[in-house]
Amino acid sequence: MIVGLTGGIGSGKSTICAMFADLGVPTTKADEISRQILETDASVFKQIIDKFGPEYLTATQKIDRAKLRNRIFNNPQDRIWLEQILHPLIMQQIASYAANIHYPYCVIEIPLLLESKFECAVDQILVVDSSTQLQVERAASRDNTTPEEIHKIMHTQLTREERMQSKAMFLENNTDLASLKKQVSDLHHQYLALASAKNI
Repeated sequence: MIVGLTGGIGSGKSTICAMFADLGVPTTKADEISRQILETDASVFKQIIDKFGPEYLTATQKIDRAKLRNRIFNNPQDRIWLEQILHPLIMQQIASYAANIHYPYCVIEIPLLLESKFECAVDQILVVDSSTQLQVERAASRDNTTPEEIHKIMHTQLTREERMQSKAMFLENNTDLASLKKQVSDLHHQYLALASAKNI
């Protein structure tokens, strides 16, 4: 069973993903899968450089992911173009990853799961919810970015209210780590039961 872990910037997705891993759950991240595709898929590499030019290469002749991220963040049409190339490949890799694990379920961190229509790639959706203030504080301390930049990113994502309308489980990350670990432990047992029922 594939659990898609999602939530807004600074909501605590990576922390929660690590907590599942500590419980022995296989985990990976869509961002890591995307990075691997950009580094190893010759066809994707060629399409990106053909479209954006060699200035999007690093000194070691790899795609400059930071520069590419900035380009697509500020150009919606370029973002759509790149997503049409990458998303089917990411979905294939998620399915392949899940097929090769020996555990009842796995957790895949997918930041834009709901925005990018990745629902079809997972069996369960877990949304991490956190107050806007905490999101900004966490993202600012982690990424060394300004609140204005963080709000700009948040405006490209679904609002908390929109996420709440999705058919998903929710995990609240507004208090301390002990509370978070308890919620993750409870969800872990739920997912083991769901995975067992799914495989009957």
